[in-house]
Amino acid sequence: IREKSKYQLIRIGEELDEELDSYEEPKTVLEKIKAFFFVKLSPGISYLNLFAYFWAAFGTITNFVFVSAVAGFVLTTFLDIPQENQGTLAGDLGFYDEIVVVCTVSIMGLISDKIGRNPVYVIAFLLFGISCFLMPTASSYGMLVGWRLLFALGSSGTLF
Repeated sequence: IREKSKYQLIRIGEELDEELDSYEEPKTVLEKIKAFFFVKLSPGISYLNLFAYFWAAFGTITNFVFVSAVAGFVLTTFLDIPQENQGTLAGDLGFYDEIVVVCTVSIMGLISDKIGRNPVYVIAFLLFGISCFLMPTASSYGMLVGWRLLFALGSSGTLF
């Protein structure tokens, strides 16, 4: 009987050790739910990550709108293009922009899978900034198209 009790005590001790090894501190209500409105966040995603994503999306959309909105101003003020030609030229700029984005967005996604999203995103925003700075310096429509294509390359790096 004594041998049997000793064996049972060892077994109970081993079970307690296993329970202690798997013990986790109780989580708060926010850690259990981890959601933003009705969207549940994946494990490892914090509210700071979500805020950074929304801020970057806001910056990206703001840049898209800004560049399209100032195209007429650049065509009028810096290139002295008559207003009757500006609609066609601004439309062409937007078309070229979209073609570059459609052709390069998947490439940017593949590059981000290889080297990480952060470096690609930083480079994309640098291209954004450089092209936005250089667009008003264009001395010809061809140069403006070139800066707009650089802008499109940068914007494709923010869409994946």
